Amino acid sequence: MPTDQLRKIFRLFYRSENELTRETVGTGIGLALVKQLVLALHGQIDVVNQQPGAEFRVVFPLL
Repeated sequence: MPTDQLRKIFRLFYRSENELTRETVGTGIGLALVKQLVLALHGQIDVVNQQPGAEFRVVFPLL
């Protein structure tokens, strides 16, 4: 996944694939909702580029 897309991946309705060649369905709200939930719980979420795909890391504070 290109680095410029990694910064946008948590935006509401963002889809990284080309609209004309897309083979998957979806609205692009899943990762935006996950980020909002993680932040509401005082956690952190990050994405790391992997080949192929991406790795998501979620960290929550200990109480």
